[in-house]
Parts: sequence; C-alpha cells; structure tokens
Amino acid sequence: MPPNDRNLILLRTAEIDRVAVMIRDPRDALVSWWRHLERDNIKDTPWIVAHLYASGLMSERYYSLPMEARFLDLIEHMFPLMQWWVSRWLAAIERPPSGIGFHLLRYEDFVADTRGSLRSLYRFFGHEVEPILPQKEGPPERMQAGIHTATHFRRGVPGSHRDEVPAAHVALLNERVDQALFERCG
Repeated sequence: MPPNDRNLILLRTAEIDRVAVMIRDPRDALVSWWRHLERDNIKDTPWIVAHLYASGLMSERYYSLPMEARFLDLIEHMFPLMQWWVSRWLAAIERPPSGIGFHLLRYEDFVADTRGSLRSLYRFFGHEVEPILPQKEGPPERMQAGIHTATHFRRGVPGSHRDEVPAAHVALLNERVDQALFERCG
C-alpha cells in the first residue's frame, strides 16, 4: 500500500502502531512483476487486467505485445511508480506520523541474512524468538506456477535484472533510475 495520508490515518485508526516495510531494488522488482503478470490467474482474469490498465500500471495493449516489448511497457508505466513507492515510504519512515513506528528492511539484506533480518523484525514487534526457516530447496511438487509454495520465491536473486532481460532493457532501466533514491537506499 502507498504511504499516503489516508492509509497512514487508517493504520493509526486501526491502532496499528508498528509497520514493517520491505523495499527492493525497483529494477529487480520490475522483473518480478513482469514474470508475475504472466501467471494464468492474472492474465486470464479480465477484471484484474482492467484494474492494472486503469491504474496506469501497464498499457491497454500490454498482453498483445511480444514478451520483451511487455517489459518495455512496464519500464514506461510501472517503473516510475515503483520508484515513487519506495521514495514515499522512505519519506514516511523519516518523518513518521505520530504513534507509528517503522522498521525498514531492504530485500537485498533479507536475502543475504534471512535469519538475522527476521530476528531483527521480530524484535521490532516485541518478540525475542529464533526464526524457523523452511528449506528453500524441495521436490518439484513444491512449485506452483514457478513459485515455491513454502517460501513464495520465484527466483529471489538480487541483481536478477542483469541476467533476466536483454542488455538494452537493462541500460534503459539504468537510465531511468532515480539516482538520489538509489544512493539513499544504498
């Protein structure tokens, strides 16, 4: 959810006083989103497709485009919104509304140290417990539509935008990166 005034007021009204926010390199998030949109339960559901178009997240002709052109469409429509989302959450975290505490977690840090990241997250929510993690590897029956059912990861590799899309698309993404935002996020 975006951290707009309405949503932050709703959180406070619901007496939610702690919020964890995970951010991810928007380039990798865009690759994930691109793959997600190819799932049958997304592209074959007319109201979902209509909602995505109406929300400005993709063009009306998205599914008539070849696969690589779909990624270009997302660079145009979705990538700016992904960067905006991260930027707005950082602003909310830096100037939290009264009564709400935030825990920021970078996806890249989570992947590098899942156990430590979860331990820190649990502490933020007031729990001193040791995380119990599922095995990431498993038999093929643990996969559904390319996503592992225990971890919900499709691939989960930071920097995957570099090897999952053509080099020209990576260059275009890099041209459109909000440099200040990326420096701020490390």
